[in-house]
Amino acid sequence: MLLHFFSPSCPCSRFNLQHFNTLYRAYRQQIDFFAVIPDVQDLEKAKGYLPEGITVIHDKDESLARACGVYSTPQAAIIQADNTLYFRGNYNRSRYCTDPATNYVEQALYSLITRKPLPAFDSLATIAYGCAIEWDEATQ
Repeated sequence: MLLHFFSPSCPCSRFNLQHFNTLYRAYRQQIDFFAVIPDVQDLEKAKGYLPEGITVIHDKDESLARACGVYSTPQAAIIQADNTLYFRGNYNRSRYCTDPATNYVEQALYSLITRKPLPAFDSLATIAYGCAIEWDEATQ
């Protein structure tokens, strides 16, 4: 499954939507997609941005983000069938990048589906950029 950490108030998340929607259309028959929204107040707004049919969930207490090591949006976590983390990281190397050579999530999805080893990504794949998830102080 792919957990897409998304915030409609984050310009980086909104910029990434075209790429995310392309991935959703290409892989939705093989991968379960979920949009993970950190702020409950953004749930309805987020649904207006995301493709029809995607499951949108609120990450209550940031438990999914914490478990996956996600601390900003947009980021993705790809979880294998045995519930282990396969990949956590960025869609591309920087906020507004569209370089196909550094489409990290797409490359990770392809390697998982084709049962090939995960590519050896550079550090830009996992050092998050974008909008920080505001942690609920009560759950830290």
